[in-house]
Amino acid sequence: MKSDTYSKVSACVLAGGLSTRFPYNKIYLKVNNEFIIEKILKTTEKVVDDVFVIGSIPFRTNYPVYNDPIDFAGPIGGILGALHYAANDSVFCFACDMPFITLKKIEMMLEEYNKAKCDVLMPKHEIGIEPLHAIYSKKCLSVIEDQINEGEYAIHKFLDQVNVCYYKTSADDPAFRNINTQEDYRSLLYYSYDQ
Repeated sequence: MKSDTYSKVSACVLAGGLSTRFPYNKIYLKVNNEFIIEKILKTTEKVVDDVFVIGSIPFRTNYPVYNDPIDFAGPIGGILGALHYAANDSVFCFACDMPFITLKKIEMMLEEYNKAKCDVLMPKHEIGIEPLHAIYSKKCLSVIEDQINEGEYAIHKFLDQVNVCYYKTSADDPAFRNINTQEDYRSLLYYSYDQ
């Protein structure tokens, strides 16, 4: 159920990129006969009022779709676009190839973000960070713009210039699994995960 707690957070699925390690655009990927991107949008819509896509979708959707503002910048360009188009003060960004995001995990992170009062809430586990399952404040906009203008596109580079809180999790958490290769996709098709 939607809550006033989340009223200042939008949600965005990043659907740009070239899918260089995958033979076709990952926005076409399905799990349980549903486009992964649609599953993410429907899940986030249960708790967040402002839900949209950055990138392009060659099929009909009921959600707003905005062009990636900088084609060559990669995911950080998508995050910049998400912050620009978000109707609220912050935006929860998701990659379009994460089939096992859960409502419970989203709610837990939104609650943590609300309590933490930081510019970024970033999941962190024993392998690294999850910048494409994270919440960003619009306070990051100018910092990201400056970094892109300097020709630096690595997301982690701007994190030391903003107030980041880390959401401790495990690399084994299915919510953070994504699809980079055909082998990943085949394994996920046979993976059973109960939300």
